[in-house]
Amino acid sequence: MKIKTEKNNRSASLRVDKKTHRKICTRTDDVFQGIPLKKPVARKVVENVEIAKIPKKNLNIAESQRDLQEKRVESMRESWNEALGVIHVSESKEKNGYNYYVPDGQHRAYANPNEACVCIIHKEDPHIIFLKANDPSTCKSLTWDDRFWANLYGGEKKAIELFEKLSAKGLCSKRINRSKEGDFSGIGNIFKILSNIKATPKKRGRKSEQQKIQDERRSQEEKIKRFDYLFELVFSLFDPKDFQKSNKQELKGSTSGYQTIWSSFATFINNNTVWSQLPKSNKQGVKNFKQNFKNECGMKLTPTSLCGHASSEVTQSKYARDVIVDMLKAAFQIETKTKKGLL
Repeated sequence: MKIKTEKNNRSASLRVDKKTHRKICTRTDDVFQGIPLKKPVARKVVENVEIAKIPKKNLNIAESQRDLQEKRVESMRESWNEALGVIHVSESKEKNGYNYYVPDGQHRAYANPNEACVCIIHKEDPHIIFLKANDPSTCKSLTWDDRFWANLYGGEKKAIELFEKLSAKGLCSKRINRSKEGDFSGIGNIFKILSNIKATPKKRGRKSEQQKIQDERRSQEEKIKRFDYLFELVFSLFDPKDFQKSNKQELKGSTSGYQTIWSSFATFINNNTVWSQLPKSNKQGVKNFKQNFKNECGMKLTPTSLCGHASSEVTQSKYARDVIVDMLKAAFQIETKTKKGLL
């Protein structure tokens, strides 16, 4: 049974082995055509691990995998690393020949710019390999804390500069699982914001290579300005010591560096309309925010009190982040257009 899909001319098929009644669902397209081979592919064996180079046209993408994410493929393609592009295939001898299914590594396979993929060969069914490769009891996805420390110890500029900026504020950054009372354990959350900070969209149209380079440089400069503004705004409103880890019951948010505050401020700064209206100095906005908070809540502004207030205002249509963003807009007198008018 074969079902055609519109995207990239892909089709999904269900193949049934009549002898074993085994069903293997596959996804093929113009590149991964699933053409069987008459003989097993040539391979090398290293410590019982079989490695082969298989043309893409002879590979089937197993449908037992999760749906393909195009953005993830593009990201891999932009920073392609041959050594990290190895995929896993399941070899199956069937009536039409030797078939090779990809149960793990579909994104790497699609991102691979070469006509063939380096593969590790398995004898088990594709869905078995997929489940083993993604078993949460043996595999753990990278957290942003993991990403930050890997980048820091790898000597990446962004990570080093962020570590130094927090150190200059008197915060001693530590891995979450190693942090103790008085440390700062939220650097991974801030690194995520730094990595995802946005810039004003570039103007469309045909451009020379020089113009593209200039646009990219301006974009990077603006991203740095936005993050620096966000960073200083947070520490203009709060004492850095408020972000130190504490095991006190009433300061639970400090164990992760108050992620709600950082994500709310990032949402605020990443809004292009907001960014275009922000003053160079945040002093008046900071003053307004503190005064507004005191008038509305009757208490001193701290990370704990702000998060507590935001949580109490949550509704079915508004998250804690939205509450804080609205407070920032009011303090900085930001006007944003909606279909109904101005907010």
